[in-house]
Amino acid sequence: MTTYAERTHPGRRSGDNEDATGANVSRHWYFVADGMGGQGNGRVASTIVKDTMQSNDAPENLLFAIHQSHLQILTTTQQNPELRHMGSTIVAIELKNKLGKVAWVGDSRAYLYRNKQLMRITRDHSYVEVLRMIQGLTEEQVRAHPEGNVITRGLGMEESAASMIELPLRTHDRFILCSDGLTDELSDADITKVLETASSPDDAAEKLVSHAVANGGRDNVSVVAVDYDGPSNHLYWLKNLRPAVIWPIIGGIVAASLVVAAALWWLAHHK
Repeated sequence: MTTYAERTHPGRRSGDNEDATGANVSRHWYFVADGMGGQGNGRVASTIVKDTMQSNDAPENLLFAIHQSHLQILTTTQQNPELRHMGSTIVAIELKNKLGKVAWVGDSRAYLYRNKQLMRITRDHSYVEVLRMIQGLTEEQVRAHPEGNVITRGLGMEESAASMIELPLRTHDRFILCSDGLTDELSDADITKVLETASSPDDAAEKLVSHAVANGGRDNVSVVAVDYDGPSNHLYWLKNLRPAVIWPIIGGIVAASLVVAAALWWLAHHK
């Protein structure tokens, strides 16, 4: 029901590739983690996240698994003081029971490409995202901001809570999970243009990473592309409507039925 591909590239910067990508097929999970800390410490952190998420012993709840990886980073730093500044972002998706559950910590992102339209699912846990909301910064101002890579949450940091969004799936949905090495080089419009020519998850991941590196590649670049080919979730909207919405709909149906009934009665008695 799903096919996926993953690509990671060190970019044009020196040092280790501190990103990690992966999947836990038995849990229906796919993820990207972007390590932080320098001196190879970020690579240690993202590897801890990957190992935790892919473990057969991982909690079955996606949020619990992400929190478990946070705790494992903290345990490792306590045992190895030289690693005390390491941390990692994560963006992960669970595709199960016609629902997509997207969870993230930090500025790694998830996108949905549906009907040739790109939608950004996540909102970065970052300083500039706060400024965007408070000051109304434009996308151009956000991208050019000198503190654009300062995150407000991360695994291994004091603030580590994951955010989650749940959305109904449709057949042929394509999800893109990525580190900020992709979005620092490609705008959402650029990503859309690439996806318009991508025939498969493998093609999408390869082209996105290649374009990001060609555009500068100032950071490690990682992409996981996932295609959902299961059945669409047509009933999700009805099950999740609030009473304030449901009752007007029901009232409208009842009112329309009464109008039709009255019209039929009038016709029957005025022939």
